[in-house]
Amino acid sequence: MLPAATRPSVVGWPWFLGLYLLLTLWIILGRALVPEALFAGIKNSGYVAVMLVGVWMFRDAFTRSWQTTRRRPFQALAMVAVAIALMGVASAVSQAAILVVGSSEPGANQSAISSEVLAASASLFAAFLFVGLGGLVAPVVEELVFREIPFGRLRHVISTGTAMILSCLVFTAIHIRGWDEWPLMLLYAGYAVALASAYLLSGRNLLACITAHALWNGIGLVFLLVSAR
Repeated sequence: MLPAATRPSVVGWPWFLGLYLLLTLWIILGRALVPEALFAGIKNSGYVAVMLVGVWMFRDAFTRSWQTTRRRPFQALAMVAVAIALMGVASAVSQAAILVVGSSEPGANQSAISSEVLAASASLFAAFLFVGLGGLVAPVVEELVFREIPFGRLRHVISTGTAMILSCLVFTAIHIRGWDEWPLMLLYAGYAVALASAYLLSGRNLLACITAHALWNGIGLVFLLVSAR
């Protein structure tokens, strides 16, 4: 039995999910409501706050995952590698779709990322903040929402197949802003399948999918920053 301090919370995750939904609404709508500096400050501090709340509420999952990693470290590393490989396949499929249809216009989501990269390249501090949030904070939050909750907390309520479909659909939906970005649907759905596979095949090891997600995002963001200079 887990110590009282690390036992799973029965009702805590809906509150965490509510905080994440509020943050997501702000990311989608906030830029049009307030100046860019205020929007970014609220978004960044909101991400950090949601991550800290999540780490506390899901501390049992982190404890469980750390114990699993210590028992089977090579399995954890293998699942990280599998997830990254599958994410690479998803990227290739998405790029192939763009080439086939001849689409070169960036959608709203990609335009927002480009503007954030441009702002982050202005100073070393901004670059570290950008990579830290996108490469660590966001992956922790998203893996709790899209892997731990549907495949962990709700595993006795919904089937694995249903959880896979729902997590893929919602994960994809929050990362696109319109049908003009439809090739990105293939990209993010593939990412969701890759990270869910790492979580499930590693024995619900949350650290495996967080590590894969963080590595993928972190390396990608560093590459974007270097390219922008």
